[in-house]
Amino acid sequence: MEPRRVLSPQWRQLYQAAILETDPKLLAQRVVVAERAMSDRINELDSNPDEAPSERDTLADAVATLRCLRRLADEGKVA
Repeated sequence: MEPRRVLSPQWRQLYQAAILETDPKLLAQRVVVAERAMSDRINELDSNPDEAPSERDTLADAVATLRCLRRLADEGKVA
């Protein structure tokens, strides 16, 4: 199995952990970890542009969601 196939579910799990986190103290850390995993996956996909166009779309949406979540957390609007 190729490494990129193994990493794909990892970013999804980390993303889900971030968006489902209810402890404001842990939220920022989970967002950072998820963003790193997502960035790594985007870099992997960039090395093979013909692979997984639907995953690229999903990643773009997830990145946007985490940005919003981070902004809300920074403003203290996430409890």
